Amino acid sequence: MNLAPIRPAASTRHQEQWPLGRALRIGLIFGAVAVYITVVGILPLIDARWIIVNIVSLGDAALIAIGLGVGAAIAGRRKSAELGPLVLPSLLAGGIAGGLLALLAWAMQILDLRQIFIALSPATLKTLTFGLGAPLGGAVLIVAAAVLAVLGAALTLAPIGVRQPVLVGLAVVVVFGVFQELIQIMMQFGDLIGTLREAIYTWEGLSLQGALVIFVLAGGGALLWTRVLSGRFRNRVARLSPAQRTYAGAARIVVFILLLVLFPVVAGSYIGQVMMLVGLYMLMGMGLNLEVGLAG
Repeated sequence: MNLAPIRPAASTRHQEQWPLGRALRIGLIFGAVAVYITVVGILPLIDARWIIVNIVSLGDAALIAIGLGVGAAIAGRRKSAELGPLVLPSLLAGGIAGGLLALLAWAMQILDLRQIFIALSPATLKTLTFGLGAPLGGAVLIVAAAVLAVLGAALTLAPIGVRQPVLVGLAVVVVFGVFQELIQIMMQFGDLIGTLREAIYTWEGLSLQGALVIFVLAGGGALLWTRVLSGRFRNRVARLSPAQRTYAGAARIVVFILLLVLFPVVAGSYIGQVMMLVGLYMLMGMGLNLEVGLAG
């Protein structure tokens, strides 16, 4: 006699609909984040900073990161390593996230929301709709968010030898674009470094050619570390005795201190002065804390 419990049909339907229900929630969460950073003025503020001149701004990068994050969240609790079952949830979640931004863009074009939210300017509307206007630009935004979500899921499922170089390369490009003024100041010393600076930067910022060079070099370094150096380093550390590991840890601390001391010399006088002022204020803060403690 079979005594196995019979599950209700409603429970079975709930489990079948669970992936899409979770995709709905993820899309709403990421879409709400995108709407929030737009309404409070974060997106218009960072959109003024170019990462790649006249191509990608920091605001564009933030929206792209949100789209990729939707797919990464969908693939975060996957049951298998196959992309196929995640395509539909990723498209749904990305479309919902983009749809919330599209609704905001349509509302900005129909209503005068700037009397309440001063950050919702025509420039912000142009950024959200790619300069195409609310109806067409909103549709493009929804499709782009859905495609980015699928790419984010695919990147999450990719092997670490593929995922890590891509992420490291993109992160380094963002750093070189956002902090271009400081990096160019650091690269003013020496003919070779000056030539390299002129090759990757223009007067306005990071060029497309420079971004590609930085991405390839950073991604290649990450790939070399992942495929070759990481395994060798772990094997050597595993063969060390406890005493040798203690000495190795102390040596890493000494090297870090030396790099910290020599960094202003390499970075230039401007960075050195900034670090000196930061250090002075830290010492002043520590002294104030000591005085207050002694007075108490």
